[in-house]
Amino acid sequence: MGNCLASKGDKGGENTPRKGQKQGDIDGEAPKQMVNHGKKGGAEDDTAQLDRNKDITRVKKNIKIKRGQNQYQPDILYENVERISHDIKSNDITFIINSLKNSFVFYNLSPNDLENIVSKMFYCAVNANEYVFKQGDNASSYFIIEKGSLDVIINEKNVKTLKSRDGFGELALLYNAPRSASIKAREKTYMWGIDRQTFRKAIEELTDKEYEENRKFIEGITFFSQMTNQQKDGIAGVLISLKFAPG
Repeated sequence: MGNCLASKGDKGGENTPRKGQKQGDIDGEAPKQMVNHGKKGGAEDDTAQLDRNKDITRVKKNIKIKRGQNQYQPDILYENVERISHDIKSNDITFIINSLKNSFVFYNLSPNDLENIVSKMFYCAVNANEYVFKQGDNASSYFIIEKGSLDVIINEKNVKTLKSRDGFGELALLYNAPRSASIKAREKTYMWGIDRQTFRKAIEELTDKEYEENRKFIEGITFFSQMTNQQKDGIAGVLISLKFAPG
């Protein structure tokens, strides 16, 4: 399996934040860095792989934008769930990681990074016929269903049913925005969750580490030797790592 590095392709650095520039909540800012590990194997074509790398790039970009600006209150869990004391076991870790890989937010994180996030998750439950949250509510957490089922309701219409291994609420980890749908339990449902502040701290630590790895890589390539440190820093912030299966 071969590796290659590619640039995101920003033109002229026009997305790079400048001193005093106001930063938006969603678009228009440059990511701090992008190193994505991808899946080990699989029959995905190059276009699909690049799309997934763009997804995780957007995640990291929004994490950077929120640094020091997020008004999220860590002591408040907005969702209607009961936290349950539960020692996480090896089979729990495997279950959660496999579920996380189905989400664009986590898809390209390495096994070590995923385990780091899993270690920060909490166990919780919601009773039958109760809402985890309602459309328009404040948001604080992302959840993975371990056991049970939940209905997704938009404008009072049931549009989908979520079951074991399904995750929901990714946008709560990225944006200060109200819930776009209601989630109601069909039966007592047990879930794993992670709150926004914990998630963002984990991702910030990850992106800091990846930026340093990119910068070190650039220093070892002759092609970049004539560039200034500022130019190298800019390139290190837009590199992505791609992995391709043989053939």
